[in-house]
Amino acid sequence: MAYGPIRRAIRVAGISGVTLALAALVSLSFALFSFKGLVAAVGLSAAAWFEFRGYAKLRRLDPQGVTILTRNQVGLTVLIVGYCLWCLADAWFGPDPYEKVVSLRPELAQPLEPYAGIFRQMVVMIYVIVLAVSLPVQALVIRYYATRRGNFRAYLDQTPGWVLRWNRAELKGEVGEESEFRP
Repeated sequence: MAYGPIRRAIRVAGISGVTLALAALVSLSFALFSFKGLVAAVGLSAAAWFEFRGYAKLRRLDPQGVTILTRNQVGLTVLIVGYCLWCLADAWFGPDPYEKVVSLRPELAQPLEPYAGIFRQMVVMIYVIVLAVSLPVQALVIRYYATRRGNFRAYLDQTPGWVLRWNRAELKGEVGEESEFRP
């Protein structure tokens, strides 16, 4: 079993964790104005925390990290679907989004006037598109992490102990001029 796919999975988990943390930070700005924004910020923060936790385990070549990452992506999918359905229901059955915006910011009434009749449909369309794009993407990410479990197990089972020690030291940044693994 090659080491490349293992390093790639570690890199993907790190990038995913940073992306989720940034999304949580952006959502936090909306948390000041809406309860839905607060729910999104808390949910994304939790997802980022679990992603970093799985990433840390992968860096120690602990296959439990793959399980954490897979479950985290399932949880993130539930969060995305729940949030989108909540927003869809609010837009479709709640007060007209155009009237809501204009009541909060009357100066926007004139610029948004041409869209008054289709404002609700636009909001619904946005969340339907988010669902249509995010569900297949999340399914692929879940599948990716789930298939890494076998890669990790095979790598750990088939690789000599001294190579695993070297890999762990390399992932910690301990391989260099002064290390025991110096060439």
